[in-house]
Amino acid sequence: METPLGFTNLDFDDTLKHSKSSNSERDINNFMNFVDRVLHLHDLPNIHKFSLKCLYTDDESRINAWISTALKRKVQDIFLDLKPAFPVLPISFFTCETLKTVEIAGVKLTDGYLYKIPNLIRWSSLKVLHLDSLKFICDTSNHLSLYCPVLEKFTVLKAVCNARELTLSLSSIAVISHSDHLDHMRAFSSLIILKVAQSGNWTIVQLLQMFHLPNVELLLFQNGFSRCGFAEREDGGALDVIPQRNLLCLESVKLEHFLGSANELYLVNFLLKNAVAFGKMTVISSLKLSEDPKKQLEVTKKLLLHRGSSCSEIEFS
Repeated sequence: METPLGFTNLDFDDTLKHSKSSNSERDINNFMNFVDRVLHLHDLPNIHKFSLKCLYTDDESRINAWISTALKRKVQDIFLDLKPAFPVLPISFFTCETLKTVEIAGVKLTDGYLYKIPNLIRWSSLKVLHLDSLKFICDTSNHLSLYCPVLEKFTVLKAVCNARELTLSLSSIAVISHSDHLDHMRAFSSLIILKVAQSGNWTIVQLLQMFHLPNVELLLFQNGFSRCGFAEREDGGALDVIPQRNLLCLESVKLEHFLGSANELYLVNFLLKNAVAFGKMTVISSLKLSEDPKKQLEVTKKLLLHRGSSCSEIEFS
């Protein structure tokens, strides 16, 4: 199907013609040959939407080639539901500059599919990321950097990643959602270090619920947390929904480019009150705050006021 702007929407689903009573091998071969013919047309225009559902097709080299072709055709929206137990995605997929929507799903009644991912994912145009019933493994460094500067919606449902250190750059995100059943939502439960390079208009509630961080020892906000509106809640219980087990191992928090805003002080208060193993908080002033001694003194007093019994040290500079 061709769009008015000369882009094409392609939707391939190997379940549509598959029948248990027919020759399944023949059906699969016919499906693969059909996809090959369509994608290798010399006059195929750029692709707007590429949807690939392969629950019977397990030829990983063919699947990889199909996705690579879509990427070369400047695909904007990609939807993947793949059968192979260890799907191999082309490395160019993780740095594609044209992608605006990425949705990857596994079989919802299984433990999910296992994807190997690089330690840097850079989707400069991505606006929507949806992960469902998946497992991801990083390289031996166990460090993952996710750079999506214009991401608006991030959804994780029953996904797992083995990364022990995660750096997030999600400066424009407006919606961050998760499974309704937190006990089943184990994404990033192996994390020890979480670095938030850029924060959008989302809350610490969403952050902790989204990633379910029972083992995180170090939490680092590299560009402050002043833009998030959770301090404006009037009920005083905005953070009470976070299970204390999510913060059992948190030992250290570092806030850089600190402005002393109500949002940042609210975050400090929450962490000091709820982190059981908390030992040290490091707060580094922004240039604006450091140039205002009166404001800096006021913020220092507020930090000391928020200090909890579990925190042995607050370092403010």
